[in-house]
Amino acid sequence: MLMNKKTNGYLVMDIGVKGSSLDESYMVTTSASPPGNISRSVFVIKREEPIDLFGSDDIIRYGQKVRIESNQWFFKKPLYLSS
Repeated sequence: MLMNKKTNGYLVMDIGVKGSSLDESYMVTTSASPPGNISRSVFVIKREEPIDLFGSDDIIRYGQKVRIESNQWFFKKPLYLSS
């Protein structure tokens, strides 16, 4: 789960609300109370590049580019957080 320490908001996905962009997109929102470990509140943080200056392992290090992805049980395909 991802939480903003400044606002105390927990990030959750909301596929019931589609975005208005040309591409397929859905909304995310924050919740003031902890939603628990439900599928719409659990994210996966992955390295953006499988091989970079740090090698090719799965460890995420400070300074690396990352992707925030929906978990595998939430939607029929991976969804990525972008802004």
